[in-house]
Amino acid sequence: MNSNILQLLGYHSLTRELLVSSSSATITMVFIYIFLTLTIRLVILKAGAHFGFFKSHSEIFTETPVHCSHIYVCIQVCQSQLDGNSPVTLKELVYYIEFGPEDYEDVDLGTTLKFVRQRLLKLVMESSVFSSLDKKMQTLKGKQLQFYHRSRILNQDQEFLCNLGVCTGDTLVCKIDL
Repeated sequence: MNSNILQLLGYHSLTRELLVSSSSATITMVFIYIFLTLTIRLVILKAGAHFGFFKSHSEIFTETPVHCSHIYVCIQVCQSQLDGNSPVTLKELVYYIEFGPEDYEDVDLGTTLKFVRQRLLKLVMESSVFSSLDKKMQTLKGKQLQFYHRSRILNQDQEFLCNLGVCTGDTLVCKIDL
């Protein structure tokens, strides 16, 4: 096989110069064998993926968002004014919420906005800081909590936090209108 390759290289003046000495001929042959090996390998991988013998690299190395392990939530309890002006903030409190493996709905994606909403509602209902504000706080429902992340409202409860753009350590703003 070497003699056939060397004969093909000797036909053209550019490749004939590669065969002048035995060391240059050896180096040329090594590069040709490497090229042929890589080309054959690529053809086998593509054909195997096409016929379903094994998965292509794009299916193996899919990009998975990193789940959120903890967030800060700034709760703002607001009361609308009768004259139509902007609401007045009555209380503001920041909670640090950490998520453990038992809180994840999916191992790779973490927890959903619905879980954060339920956890925060429970914390607000148990808090003595908020219970003294208004009787409406005793009948607070989860849908009354409006979440904002970087001035964008978050309202997809079934969506994972990482898919909503919330990363570990980010701060969400939760507004409660009375």
